Amino acid sequence: MLAQFRISYQDIKIAILELNEDILDAETVEKMVPACPEASEMIQIRDYEGDLKLLGKAELYFREVGQIARLQTRLQTFHYKLVYEDKVKEVADGISKLDAAVIIQLFIANHLDDCLHHTNAYALKRFCFLNLVSKDMLV
Repeated sequence: MLAQFRISYQDIKIAILELNEDILDAETVEKMVPACPEASEMIQIRDYEGDLKLLGKAELYFREVGQIARLQTRLQTFHYKLVYEDKVKEVADGISKLDAAVIIQLFIANHLDDCLHHTNAYALKRFCFLNLVSKDMLV
């Protein structure tokens, strides 16, 4: 994961703090969430007093981003912010399909009510709507 970054770890930390969408995209942030340093790792890195040049890339990354309070929660929230509009579009598409199903159901109910009124036929009962709206219609 760290190999894909062409910027310094300090710039990554700043991008996380500023929620900078130009530097970090949804896919990258999603990959960063499980790669967050654990508390024990952070204690070891924070307490390290040796030469920083001896640390590996992962340790240097942890040392930099580990300074961010509630890092994992911040990254999860940032990821949600990045994918929010796409999720809203998905839900809106599903609602529009459901609206079409409701309109069809109302049309059928009104037609039955108008055509068969003399036989005491009333509009479809509510539970019939569940049979009309199947998962196939929503896909």
